[in-house]
Order: sequence, then C-alpha cells, then structure tokens
Amino acid sequence: MNELDQKLLDESGDMLLHPIAFYDELDRTELRIWCSHRGRYTLPTVELVAWLREVIGRRTCIEIAAGKGDLARHLGIKATDSYMQEIPLIKGIYEKARQATTNPPADVERLEASEAIAKYRPQVVLGSWVSGQSLATVAGVDEEYVVSHSDYIHIGNRGTHEQKSLREMPHEEYVFPFITRAKNPNENVIWVWRK
Repeated sequence: MNELDQKLLDESGDMLLHPIAFYDELDRTELRIWCSHRGRYTLPTVELVAWLREVIGRRTCIEIAAGKGDLARHLGIKATDSYMQEIPLIKGIYEKARQATTNPPADVERLEASEAIAKYRPQVVLGSWVSGQSLATVAGVDEEYVVSHSDYIHIGNRGTHEQKSLREMPHEEYVFPFITRAKNPNENVIWVWRK
C-alpha cells in the first residue's frame, strides 16, 4: 500500500494527476485493492480531466457524491457529498466488506445533491460512481431530480450500475480508457443526460 500511496498521492493525501499510460504499468489487481482500502472509485487521469473540461466547457459545474473530491479538485470545481458512507449503518456495511469509506476531506462540502443544486444552480452536474435511490438505499441520490435541473455527467461501469433507472431516459454514452476500481474495466462508461 505504501508504495502505491507514494506513487498516487501527494503529501496531503490528494490524488496526483497521471496519464493513463502511467496506470498501464501498475498491476490492476493491486490497484483495485488500493482503491478499496483508500475509498477511491474513479481515478483522475490527464485524459479524463481533459475530456471532462471539453464537455463542460464554460458552463458552471459542481460534483455531487464527490467522495474524496479528486476529480473536482483537478477540474477546479466545487465538490459536494452527502457523507452517506459515514452514516453508522452504511459505514458498518463497508467495514464488514473490508472496504474503506470515502471519508470526505474538509474541502468537500457536506450537501445532499438536491441541496447542492439549489445552492449553486449549476448548468452541469458531475457524478462518479453515484448510488442512486433505485439501488435500494434511502441515502442515495435522486438522479431524476439532478437531470430535471441540469445536464448530468455520470462516470460509472455498466456492470456495477446496470440497475440505474436513469439509463431508461435518453442519454449519450462514451467509452474510452479511464481508470476505476471496477472488476471489469472494459465496462467503464460515461453517460451524459441533457436537461
């Protein structure tokens, strides 16, 4: 773990920005384990950040369910999170599965997605590995609300997020190499819903 910490984190514990080629040199199983132990889901890469900047353009954007806030930090946008994984019941589930919770740092503002949208009124909302309410969790994000108020970019995985109810609504899909903790990285996908 310490070797990967040194390669992936700065002195503050924030993710460093590396190109995809950097990750190609790492053992994917070790990387998945590291992500699980460090509460990371999507790792920011030079290519992913550049693509997101192009899609967002000059529009206002926030990240919801930001966890550690890595993507938002590299994009220079506001990071928000409900701190759902810190609720004792949910935290206990993660502990039982031997997974770390995201434990958001101080620069990730504690706001439910709907509160963050009401407060910042963004034109675009970014989410990565977002747990929707359709996944049988009351603490999940009401993604239909998100889409009714802004464009919504969701970074995820077809296998992991196959039951996401939003997938029934018209949307765009983008597939290119980016790094997540998914068991099957070939199913990584970015979905975009337009308001």
